[in-house]
Amino acid sequence: MDVTTDVLIAGSMRAAQVRRVVERGDAISVNRSATSPVLLVWNDSGNPAAASADRWVVAVTGEKASARSVLCTAMAEAALRDAAVMVLTPAPWDPDDYMRAIGYVEAAEQPEVWALPRPEDVAALILQQPGVDHLIVTTADDAALIDTLLGNAEFAAMRARFELLVLPRSFRRRRTHESSGQH
Repeated sequence: MDVTTDVLIAGSMRAAQVRRVVERGDAISVNRSATSPVLLVWNDSGNPAAASADRWVVAVTGEKASARSVLCTAMAEAALRDAAVMVLTPAPWDPDDYMRAIGYVEAAEQPEVWALPRPEDVAALILQQPGVDHLIVTTADDAALIDTLLGNAEFAAMRARFELLVLPRSFRRRRTHESSGQH
């Protein structure tokens, strides 16, 4: 399937690198069914040279239908960044049960993965460690999270470093229709 990817890049010296990755299709290789753009936005607080040695990829999961794509993308990004993955699982799931339900299997040669219940305020979680580089991976379905992260003045005030990778909206209708055996 041919997928056109639009990219919005803001405030980073790495824009050219990311653009090359996206043009080659690597950024969406884990989500081959994408039919809408992948959006990349980051806030480097005006100091792109001050990258931290501490890095987390934060996978903010929701529905099980899209959670696998979010986790796969987070794992791929963590491997590229030599980072650990923090999976924020939705309520009322127990984090371990949720990880089993979405088919996560631990393996050698993969980034370290931590699963925690998703806090009500993800921005506050990031702001606990403003000196750590965070990549937050979610889907476009989580508009409230995206709005909160992109509209948060505290990130700039505390010089917090984060990147936000937004995958396309989940395809609930199509998957439900296909899984029912109807065409």
